[in-house]
Amino acid sequence: MNASNPQLLFPDAPTLLRFQDAFRDRIGSRVDYRLEVGSTQDVVREAAERGEPHGFVCVAESQTSGRGRRGRAWEASPYSSLLFSILLRDVPGRAAGWIGLTAASATARALRQTAAVEARVKWPNDVVATGACGVYLPGQDSADPDVSGRDRNGPGNGREPGGAGTGSTAAASAHLKHAPGTTRRTPRLGTGIRKIAGVLVETAWSGGEIRHVILGIGINVLQPADRLPARARVPATSILIETGHEINRLGLLRETLCLLDASLGALRSGGATWEVERARIRREMDSWWGGARFEVAAPGGEAFRGEYASLADSGALILRVGESGTICISEAEEVNLCDT
Repeated sequence: MNASNPQLLFPDAPTLLRFQDAFRDRIGSRVDYRLEVGSTQDVVREAAERGEPHGFVCVAESQTSGRGRRGRAWEASPYSSLLFSILLRDVPGRAAGWIGLTAASATARALRQTAAVEARVKWPNDVVATGACGVYLPGQDSADPDVSGRDRNGPGNGREPGGAGTGSTAAASAHLKHAPGTTRRTPRLGTGIRKIAGVLVETAWSGGEIRHVILGIGINVLQPADRLPARARVPATSILIETGHEINRLGLLRETLCLLDASLGALRSGGATWEVERARIRREMDSWWGGARFEVAAPGGEAFRGEYASLADSGALILRVGESGTICISEAEEVNLCDT
């Protein structure tokens, strides 16, 4: 660590120690912070093999071999993202289909509460931004005082769907800082959905039981538009692009780990607390995607097109096809929204 570099997530050892101490006995109580790694997933896999406990986290400023689902590359310039992996132990096998959804839901909530980004989960484990966005273009000027372009009393104000929630735009603004060298401006409306974060689940099985899970999460935070992949299947975005503000990455990491610990703790318990959490995620997904049409490419090459119906108890996607039929999809290569 180098305190002379203000871009660092943890500029010195005391900052890291204080962070870990705040997460005692929870996810984040043991953090391995690296400036560069091949992949945080590989670091955590090695940690699992040497016996590190549940909740061990590797955070990196950059990855040379970062990966997403299906082995696809995950690209991020240094100091621009949150890139971390978590070791999960004692996860019941019956909950395997919900791990990615639960982690993505917690990540989306952190983005809504901390950064005032309208974030949703797209099955199985992508986090996408929706609605209006302010596209960050260096040198773009305007006198408009509202960067977000949102109705402050409507969606995107940090409140959870259907309730007051725990976050607010006012609270989120404490973590935000206007991009240096720019002035406030009228945002351009975004179209469709834009991927702002992704979740990777790698599960080690033994005799029908889960030995451990390595959960990788990447969140685009400070990238301007010209630093993101131009030809992604789903257009990429970042918090900076969505809001026009820079955000305190450490605050976002703290909030994300807190929400992950609570949601994944419920999943690991497998009891009534998990039933409540699973029902909450299902309601959330149903309210976001009910009636939306998706095209799904299955691993065997078969493609399905239908209307979102709900989530099965296993976490699988249920699509309504034809007049009255439904199909249940537990694994997919591609999941895309259809225009018609």
